[in-house]
Amino acid sequence: AFSSRAAADRMAGSLKKQGFHPRIETSRGRHIVRVGRSDTARGLWKLEQGLREKKYAPMRVNTVGK
Repeated sequence: AFSSRAAADRMAGSLKKQGFHPRIETSRGRHIVRVGRSDTARGLWKLEQGLREKKYAPMRVNTVGK
């Protein structure tokens, strides 16, 4: 999470250039960059692996179907 919207926008832009579909959510003054959704655990695993291959360290992958 970022305290600066500009920093979140930069990360989202970088992710988008690499083929991901980021979105930014704001909660309690923090800007959270989220990436992707899947209906299956396998889909979430593939998304997480793709992020790690690009040198991102995802903090959490949401539950399936959420």
